[in-house]
Amino acid sequence: MTANRNNVHVVQRDNGWGTLREGGQRATQVFDTQVQAIQAGRQMAQQGQGELLIRGQDGRIRARDSYGNDPCPPKDAKSSGWISRRRIGRRRASAAYRPASPAQASASAGGSQRSRVS
Repeated sequence: MTANRNNVHVVQRDNGWGTLREGGQRATQVFDTQVQAIQAGRQMAQQGQGELLIRGQDGRIRARDSYGNDPCPPKDAKSSGWISRRRIGRRRASAAYRPASPAQASASAGGSQRSRVS
């Protein structure tokens, strides 16, 4: 797989935080704070219509933003977020499986057994 030179990584360096083009070895710019590096990296990614990948102190990707040809676009606006799907599922489950009081549970259990027998 070839490196996309439009993608910009924000990485920690010995003397601060740097912006690095994908596939490159040297940082294009070095900043004192990660926030400054993110701002500069965002501008670089927008100009090149690439992707901004923000790495934490441990080197793992902690956030990413796409500014152009998105490799994984959302299917539609309604189902694009996992949080919205999770909330919908939780709402349906809570309405259908609401716990009953012990008195209601025993009464409904007895009533359902009688209806099955007849």
